[in-house]
Amino acid sequence: MISSFSEPIYCPNLSCADPRNTFGRQQCAACETDLIYRYLWVVGQAAEEVPAGKVIADRYFVIAPQIWLDSRPAQPPSVPEQLPDTIMPYLHLYPQRLHTPEVYGFCSLGEAPSEAEVLLLENVPINNFGRLYPSILEAWSGTTAARQVYWLWQMLQLWAPLSEQGVASSLLVPQNLRVEGWRVRLLELHRGNFVPTLRDLGDVWSGLVESAGPEVQSRLGEICQFMRRSSMPFDAIALELNDLLLEQAAKLPLHLEVVGMTDTGPQRSKNEDSCYPTAADFQSSKTSGGDKLIPYLTMVCDGVGGHEGGEVASQLAVHSLKALIQNLLAEITQQEELMTPTMVIKQLEEIVRVVNNVISAQNNEQGKELRQRMGTTLVMALQLPQKVKNSEDLPSNNSHELYLVNVGDSRAYWIGKNYCQRLTVDDDVASREVQLGHCLYWETQLRADAGALTQALGTRDADFLRPTIQRFIVEEDGLLLLCSDGLSDNDWVEQSWENYGPEVLEGKMSLEAAVESWIRLANEKNGYDNTSVVATHCRMSPERLVLFDPAVASAPASAPASAPVPASVSLPPSLPRSLQKSGLRAESKLSESSKQLLYPETTPAPEPVQKQGSKLPLPLLGLLGLILAFGGLGLWVRSSFQSPQPGPEQLPPPPETPAPSPAEIPSPGAESPSPSPESSPAEIPSPGAESPSPSPESSPAEIPLPEEAATPSPSPE
Repeated sequence: MISSFSEPIYCPNLSCADPRNTFGRQQCAACETDLIYRYLWVVGQAAEEVPAGKVIADRYFVIAPQIWLDSRPAQPPSVPEQLPDTIMPYLHLYPQRLHTPEVYGFCSLGEAPSEAEVLLLENVPINNFGRLYPSILEAWSGTTAARQVYWLWQMLQLWAPLSEQGVASSLLVPQNLRVEGWRVRLLELHRGNFVPTLRDLGDVWSGLVESAGPEVQSRLGEICQFMRRSSMPFDAIALELNDLLLEQAAKLPLHLEVVGMTDTGPQRSKNEDSCYPTAADFQSSKTSGGDKLIPYLTMVCDGVGGHEGGEVASQLAVHSLKALIQNLLAEITQQEELMTPTMVIKQLEEIVRVVNNVISAQNNEQGKELRQRMGTTLVMALQLPQKVKNSEDLPSNNSHELYLVNVGDSRAYWIGKNYCQRLTVDDDVASREVQLGHCLYWETQLRADAGALTQALGTRDADFLRPTIQRFIVEEDGLLLLCSDGLSDNDWVEQSWENYGPEVLEGKMSLEAAVESWIRLANEKNGYDNTSVVATHCRMSPERLVLFDPAVASAPASAPASAPVPASVSLPPSLPRSLQKSGLRAESKLSESSKQLLYPETTPAPEPVQKQGSKLPLPLLGLLGLILAFGGLGLWVRSSFQSPQPGPEQLPPPPETPAPSPAEIPSPGAESPSPSPESSPAEIPSPGAESPSPSPESSPAEIPLPEEAATPSPSPE
């Protein structure tokens, strides 16, 4: 499509000597910078009448009605000094960017003052060839029953946030609802000329239910009837739909393989990152009878704070979370009734708050104030093994529920064969300013403090913490990638996923080799920071396709000599050949100053902690005991630690029983309780960069930033 244009596309490198390139090139002919093909959706009836092939404002090429390509991506688009009220819903819904588009700018269709000005949207459901993803109507009959229910569930979760912004009518226009694999995406936001109700949404769903899969058609029809009854509360409808979704997901097979790795990087002397599982966790699982959190739990923490506190905070978070999640899983697996997403989210919120106060109490004990207080980011994934009764009234262990928890700027991505989707939104100044309606996202990247964190675990009391927790359903082959900003800075995941993700999914590369490759890439491109990567291969097919020699593929010759050996956990667990040959490197030791933060000065520092299952060392248990007075979960946490750790029989075995592969299969959706903009906590320097001085534009709620942390430089588009 783009090859038919004779106009040039310009290199995004502003210092390029010859920025003009012919359409179709992937790299600049002069400087070899990757070219950006940014497709935009243009809002308004006036844009529908602009013919394909026309050039607007000497930069926008009309690919198709309302689809334009920006040929000068390094040049800022036109934006009025005062942002109009009409775009405020787009800005306030930024936390829902997984499903909603973002404002890019404005453009006049002509030079005359009377010419119409149109709104340009980015992050829209348009593929790399400038074509819209199919509408939900087009894709509905060709997908699985589980995915049909999942699409409806995502729409229902969007109902409340869209209603708050007065744009719930966006869910009533089938052509506005586009689907990219498992994900529902909105083309634009519609205000409509009336206030829609759930009855209106039920009417739209009824048309889809007529061609739904036979195994869900009757139940969906009943749910549509419930939606038409004004007396039926929203929560009751959500529960009915959730039960049906879990029943369908439980019928799908699921096989998990996990690899985690952390690296200090070429420019740092110490590693403030921590992640789970690591090689040490995997070895411990082999020698001590099995770690019952593998493969359900994965996490990455990136420490922040002065006086070497970052490494302590990140390790405290990992150890504490493992113990608390272990108890939560034991409690859930003993229940006969399903725990609802709302209940799980509340439990996870309280767990994160307890861990926050563990770190905060350590700061208080050490007399750390303001910039000296240590903290850590967190991105955590929990695949919940609930017992679901299928249509035959037989229990099935369903680990397809995926809960994501994030605080700070460590990220989670879902990588399929044809796309890479960022699942989390950073807690930083840039995101906050957009959500508050102050400016567009690309404008925030011009600020010196754009990457400064607004949230981190441990820097403040838990009352100020607003963790973002989302629920997804895993129902397709894919990679769940968790990483610190050592990799995600400058969009290196988005730029590199095609080199590794599809290779792993097609059996041409081992998961271990992919993780090592991402670590090497981070060291080469973002080498100023530590890097942690934890990847989970979610495989729906009953048999694993192996087209490579694991001994060769999982141990590239170019791997950095200093890189720790990653932990590879497959089902059933077995050590990769490269690990068998090289052995496992012990966990990195804490520095002496960090030991002083973690342990009282009057007592000798114990030996470095070796992770054994999910049990915590006594010093950490003592810290958790100190914090019981902080929150409402005190008694629950106390009883959790006093009770024996769950035995092997208390958790279901990892999902490894082969089952017939479904005709079509995908991944995560989202229930994302976004934090209130008005209660935005203090800014915290982003891990791994220099801390900026507080901006005069900063909100009154901000507190001074930790001195030794760093603010990552703005990521280029």
